[in-house]
Amino acid sequence: METMGNTCFNNFSAKIAEDVKKNSNGIAEIIQNLNNLAGEEQFKLKDNKVFATFNQCLCQIGVKETEEPISKTYCSCSLGWMKSLFNTLLDKSFKVELLESIVSGGKNCRFVIKLE
Repeated sequence: METMGNTCFNNFSAKIAEDVKKNSNGIAEIIQNLNNLAGEEQFKLKDNKVFATFNQCLCQIGVKETEEPISKTYCSCSLGWMKSLFNTLLDKSFKVELLESIVSGGKNCRFVIKLE
């Protein structure tokens, strides 16, 4: 599933991420520029971690919010997308973790990106 997220990122978002990186000086500015693109504060930098919060599922293709929670395994696609995003944006090691997902019953989709 992570591979699907990587493919989706490469097909639809890689150029945008490359432009953000090119027009940013450091992680704080990258986060600011991501939020500017989103039109809201979806990314927050705190203590060498980036917290990403979305009020809808990141998957724009096959997933709609459902009445019944579905397996969090499906969210590995969004996890792969997020890894690809930060792999494009950063020149340092990081780890991405899914904290909460809407499709498995959460209020938001939340990720933490741990910078190393």
